[in-house]
Amino acid sequence: MVRKNNFKWGLFIVVICSLFIACTKVEINYNVEGKLQSKIMYKGGKKNGPAVFYYNNGKKSLEANYKNDELEGKLVRYYSTGDIETEETYKNGLLDGVSVSYNEINAIVLKVEYKEGKRDGIFQQFYPEGSLYIDGSYKNDQIDGQWHYYNFDGYEVATAHFKDGAGLFVAYDTEGNKIREVEYKNSEINGKEIYYHTDGSVEKIVEHKDGKIVEIEE
Repeated sequence: MVRKNNFKWGLFIVVICSLFIACTKVEINYNVEGKLQSKIMYKGGKKNGPAVFYYNNGKKSLEANYKNDELEGKLVRYYSTGDIETEETYKNGLLDGVSVSYNEINAIVLKVEYKEGKRDGIFQQFYPEGSLYIDGSYKNDQIDGQWHYYNFDGYEVATAHFKDGAGLFVAYDTEGNKIREVEYKNSEINGKEIYYHTDGSVEKIVEHKDGKIVEIEE
């Protein structure tokens, strides 16, 4: 009797393992030149698990993870040299977390924070050698809060304050004189863009609508 039960349990385990193996597979793809192009894990007919894509030189071009055909977790893009180009995090197929981009000398050039697929949080852009260029933030995919802009030597050359995508950008020369003023709405230039002479007089006024120039007054 015990042997019979053991046989049933053994058969049950074999059947379960067979079903699991049948439902889970790694799809390997090659390009027309016969070189490895990708390895993608499937389960239940959907992408589930790691996926890796390759350059012709054999180095990885992208690593990601899927859950039920949607991106989930960390995604890394690479240059053909093997160095990291971008690091991102996904949740339910949407960007969620801080996305970091690097240039080909491994310096960070961009940091953008996302929440449920929208820019929400820090926004930082850097010069090619790694020094800070723009330091700002987004809220619900709109520019928001205090923004600071720096020249290559690290001096602040402009500031802006935004709320829900609207606000005013002001730029200064190295002597601290205001040289430019720009109105924003819906996270793009909308309204007047005013250029100033160093004595404070107006040099010209450019009128914008939805990011496009509609009139220039000189």
